[in-house]
Amino acid sequence: MSPAKHDLASPLELTPAEPEPEAAVISRLRACLHRIGSFLSFR
Repeated sequence: MSPAKHDLASPLELTPAEPEPEAAVISRLRACLHRIGSFLSFR
């Protein structure tokens, strides 16, 4: 595959958005853990 086609095929991979701050990542992980915990408690 030529580099030009690769650029058109996956622009997001070659030009990633700015990395999220750690606070956003941690809050997202905590939300996921809370969701999983509530799901397991219902079973």
